[in-house]
Amino acid sequence: METKKSFCRMCVAYCGINAEVDQGQLMSVKADPDHALSRGFSCVKGRRIPDIVNHPSRLKHSLKRNKDGSFDAIGNVDATSEIADQLNKIIDQYGPRAVATYTGTGCWGDSVLRAVVKSWHKSIGSVMRCSSASIDQPAKFVTPWHLGAWGAGPHSFLSAKVIMLIGQNPIISGQYHPGGPPYPSDLHDARRRGLKVIVVDPRKTEQAQQADIHLQVIPGEDPTLMAAMLNVILKEQLYDKDFCDQHVKGLQVLRESVADFSPAYAAKRCGLAEEDIIAAARLFASEDRGIASTGSGTCMAPNPNLTEHLVLCINTVCGRWNREGEPVNMPSILTGNNPRPAQAVPA
Repeated sequence: METKKSFCRMCVAYCGINAEVDQGQLMSVKADPDHALSRGFSCVKGRRIPDIVNHPSRLKHSLKRNKDGSFDAIGNVDATSEIADQLNKIIDQYGPRAVATYTGTGCWGDSVLRAVVKSWHKSIGSVMRCSSASIDQPAKFVTPWHLGAWGAGPHSFLSAKVIMLIGQNPIISGQYHPGGPPYPSDLHDARRRGLKVIVVDPRKTEQAQQADIHLQVIPGEDPTLMAAMLNVILKEQLYDKDFCDQHVKGLQVLRESVADFSPAYAAKRCGLAEEDIIAAARLFASEDRGIASTGSGTCMAPNPNLTEHLVLCINTVCGRWNREGEPVNMPSILTGNNPRPAQAVPA
């Protein structure tokens, strides 16, 4: 048995793993305790990689469907040529937007694939590039189009004094949303230094059980809850007035929009205690560093774009964005040194 160090490609947490190989066959995958980032964490998806690799139904070569529904093996060169012929017919008849690709989660661990897909789309003139993110978290891409963004990004998890995790469970699955804990070990360390955690989730998840406040909201009522928290923050003037005066437009419109969403009203709709909604809003807004972030859960519920919009509104009115001179999250290392201006990027 030979142990090889690698990393998991199941998601972009990229946890370090030790792969045990026997005569060329992958036997097991275990978390690497010496990995600098994941530090011995891996989720069940990563540990089941051998089941995928060794599954008897795994495709090992290209197949071509026959008219009777059966399949025959076909060489990659021949398969590529036949596919290209069919795609050319589709493009000629319907235009390049009729051709789309889907890049699944595991493909993000392939350093070449995304660049090839992007170049291929550019060559045929199609913008229809889809990924797992465009299915399970599309609101994160849609919302900045009408809200705007902040060039320097949000406060980092390492600097946060309070975080609000909405529809996510990082204790079980590696986290990579801005402001969220990258790995459970990071979360444990942060709790020891005094980090406060608010969890919004219909389930009493492993993360929720360790939260300072768990808002066990009725599914689909996330926008109601976020509007009520904004109501408290604005009404009690807990927001960052200096930041809003310099960088935010439409604050009065927002104030009027959430005016009817009192904690009492939201409590009835969300199945929560009024005092818990108020306490969560005050806890989040009272600290000067922190971030609220959503996971896939909110995008699987009704009104995901509205939920994401209101969450970003909470971050914005509380000024949870990096200022000039502060270190930015995820600096460019293997890519170009893109500017990260500490200023608003209009919608």
